[in-house]
Amino acid sequence: SLAGGSIRDVYGNPVTPVALQMATSVQPDVSQPALWYFSFDANAGNITLTFSETVNVDTFYPPALTLQSISNRTATTITYTLTSGVVLTANSTVVLLALSSTDRNAIKALSPLASSVSTTYLSHTSSLVKDMSGNMATAIPPSAALLASNFTPVTTPVSLVNFTIDLNQGTLTFNFNETVNYNTFNVPQFTLLSANVSLQLAGTASPPLNTTTIVITLSFDTLNTLKSLPLCTPGSQNCYLNFTSSAVQDMSGNGLYVPPAPIASVGYVPDTTPPTVVSFTQYSYPLQSITITFSEIVDVSTFDATGITLQTFFTILPGEGYIQLTGGILNQSSSYIVVITLLTPDLNYIKVQPTLCYRRNTCWLSLANITVKDFSNNPVIAVPNDTALYPLSFIADNQNVSLQYYDFSLQYGNMTMYFSKPVSVSLLNPTVLTLLGQPGA
Repeated sequence: SLAGGSIRDVYGNPVTPVALQMATSVQPDVSQPALWYFSFDANAGNITLTFSETVNVDTFYPPALTLQSISNRTATTITYTLTSGVVLTANSTVVLLALSSTDRNAIKALSPLASSVSTTYLSHTSSLVKDMSGNMATAIPPSAALLASNFTPVTTPVSLVNFTIDLNQGTLTFNFNETVNYNTFNVPQFTLLSANVSLQLAGTASPPLNTTTIVITLSFDTLNTLKSLPLCTPGSQNCYLNFTSSAVQDMSGNGLYVPPAPIASVGYVPDTTPPTVVSFTQYSYPLQSITITFSEIVDVSTFDATGITLQTFFTILPGEGYIQLTGGILNQSSSYIVVITLLTPDLNYIKVQPTLCYRRNTCWLSLANITVKDFSNNPVIAVPNDTALYPLSFIADNQNVSLQYYDFSLQYGNMTMYFSKPVSVSLLNPTVLTLLGQPGA
């Protein structure tokens, strides 16, 4: 329709009004919308795309978009195809696309892809979007990708979302809000703490990838120290984490945000793994001791040496020597290596046995599960007396026996001799004894 006066000729005469009338012909829109340029905001996680005409955002398909590090894609070009996204604008020539968290972190992990203008190119298929007439977009092939017109780097520090601890595995798992640079991970910058104690961490981080989740496997010494402290124990609110800003960086070199208060663990797996005997480490006659190495630190306050048996063979045979200790002395703090000083009665009994602990292959150790517990109250796994262990090191008795004093009785016709340690009567040779009337005679 055309209202009168809406158009005038060159002389000022108004057009004659025209009532509602159907067009005699219509030329449809057959031109395809084209992506003219785009900007990438790594900090906000957005891509702004400008097209040659208004597009229908309901038809926008993010997986049609591929980021690549150079214009002409080759076999070695770093690329990433989007998996999803949310359009934040209405139908227009400008489309604002919010990247998904998955895509944002995956892109960061592929550094240097999309880390600057010079490494941010975009290609797409024709299924990216349609215009208002249903025409599909003009594809931009990976051999001629479009360079970003503007790039905003990440300037926000990375944040630790939460952490969990597993004392069975000896690990801490850290979850970050974005991809972090594995090569910048600095384990000693993390400290576990409770109200009264703290422990600086030592260990190795994994996996060796740029990712949002990093697992620290604590060193053997750090894990044993942790188990012995009132720190991260079951049923107690005593497992917090402190750290410095230099503990890790994101892919743009931003440090770690340090909150005003330590972060509490959100997951805890207690130590339910019982200690095991790694080795019967040493039997020492001169030190009058035995040494046992365990798989983890044990609580020496629970140690009961009566659970230990020394035997002649790896299994107890009828008529062969063995002794279940009556006790022992531990003059040490808790450790995974325990030295037990033998009691004198036990030591003397061993010495008078013809074969028991006479040499390394006649000195075997078995152990009951009552012998010791770890700091989580797990009893040691027994070493049965039919699968006993022999010492890695055997230090023989190299001290000569000496006669301390003797009693001589003419009335009873005998002489009683007292030696510095037990002797074998069967090896005594009376013919070498000489009685003297006076010293030095």
